[in-house]
Amino acid sequence: MAITLPPILVQLLQKPSLSFAIIPLLLALYRISSKKPKRLLKVAKSGERVLILGASSGIGRSVARQYAARGARVCVVGRRESLVEEVAVECRNAQTSARSHDVLGVPGDFTNVQDMVRVRDTLEKGASIA
Repeated sequence: MAITLPPILVQLLQKPSLSFAIIPLLLALYRISSKKPKRLLKVAKSGERVLILGASSGIGRSVARQYAARGARVCVVGRRESLVEEVAVECRNAQTSARSHDVLGVPGDFTNVQDMVRVRDTLEKGASIA
């Protein structure tokens, strides 16, 4: 694929001092002209499936509630079992639909391999969130 440059650009590129100034412009034009197509398929908010690690407090807890409120299926994972269940209940209450079975709370430490294998197994065993 040959690219033909306008005559004015050819003249400018022949001058060494200006050619260095034109290179960033040409790169910018190339990036603009070769953009990838936008994503054609987006997941509906009610069809989202979200796994949140560290969901027993802080940002994880807040994110879990927000996803549940917008109708996503949520699996919350945290080290403290009582807080994980508390967050799961909050998420079930935050859901606008009657699908309270779309929230799953699994206690576990994401730095522990056995706990993460247990989380995976819980999700694979046909939990309603999967």
